[in-house]
Amino acid sequence: MTLLNEPRRRRRSTGVAAAAAGLLAALLTAGPAAATPDPGDGAVTQKEVSRSAQAQVRAAMSDGEIPGQDEVVHSDNIEHVANIPKEAFTGFNSDLAFQGKYAFAGNYDGFRIFDISNPRAPRTVAQVLCPGSQNDISVSGDLLFLSTDSSRSDSSCNSTTQPATEKSSWEGMKVFDISDKANPKYVAAVETACGSHTHALVPERRNVYVYVSSYSPNAAFPDCQPPHDGISVIKVPRKAPEKAAVVSFPVLFPGEGQDGGGNPGSPTNPGVAKTTGCHDITVLPSKDLAAGACMGDGILFSIKDPEHPKVLDQVEDNVNFAFWHSATFNQKANKVVFTDELGGGGAATCNATVGPNRGADGIYDIVGKGEKRKLVFKSYYKIPATRRTPRTAWPTTAR
Repeated sequence: MTLLNEPRRRRRSTGVAAAAAGLLAALLTAGPAAATPDPGDGAVTQKEVSRSAQAQVRAAMSDGEIPGQDEVVHSDNIEHVANIPKEAFTGFNSDLAFQGKYAFAGNYDGFRIFDISNPRAPRTVAQVLCPGSQNDISVSGDLLFLSTDSSRSDSSCNSTTQPATEKSSWEGMKVFDISDKANPKYVAAVETACGSHTHALVPERRNVYVYVSSYSPNAAFPDCQPPHDGISVIKVPRKAPEKAAVVSFPVLFPGEGQDGGGNPGSPTNPGVAKTTGCHDITVLPSKDLAAGACMGDGILFSIKDPEHPKVLDQVEDNVNFAFWHSATFNQKANKVVFTDELGGGGAATCNATVGPNRGADGIYDIVGKGEKRKLVFKSYYKIPATRRTPRTAWPTTAR
């Protein structure tokens, strides 16, 4: 692990100064992510972006349909107060976690800790170089967790990329002690089947349980064998995090057909693929519930026994949902919103052909009590397209 200590510099707050230019640059230069891709995700290279597409972006900038240089666009209930450029890390940013006055930013190259006590002048407290995309991040107490979903030579922060066909390759969860925010310490690594695309925490007084989501098994990968079909549950003792270990592997999709799950595909990935795991799990510990967005399925769990989450209900939408990507409860635990990542989150899906229901949020009621709770579909919601001309469509799918 490398702790990158750099001079703390005050940074001038800037608006979304390069929003339009950044979009164009992304179209021209973006490359593939190293982690397990979602169906529909794909590399966008300069060769793949036509001159007509580039012209459409420039025209949209000119028409005011994309924010221009130094233009800040936001809803009335939010104010943009600061921008913090990347420093040591050049990889993709992945996720954010918050605790007290600190923000924790995951990056494919590691993570960064910010003091945000003054939101107009955030400052970097620590940067830790520990490559392993996506490095999705979360915190609980004095512990920080990172997901590694790219095949590495070992579990160290000095690892290099290595093919998943090699038995010695490593993917999984990394655990850091952040009791001293300026000096995080790497304390544990737990290898998990098919790595860790994302994870969710079930925090308890003595232990933290980590629900690890992963998928895309392959017969050629020794540590990610078909059918997979489950999640890894890791138990991390708060007072002895170095003893972190996998304590169970609940199989969620044990059969074929409906029981085995299914993903109807997307415009950029047509066809039907079997569900082999979950993309993301959201927990609501106060209600002993979790919701899983699992490729072609939405899952409702009881987590009353956190070591052995139990499936209460499983739903599919083989008409409008392409890839169940994430889930969010309301605080009363009588509703859950599932998001669909149609087209990998990047394809143009706001057009008459796709319509208002594909690539939308699916809103479900949770009905019944206890072990008999079920998911009941109620409606869709999709962010409306903001374009004023029909020249082309933009991605407004949920992600």
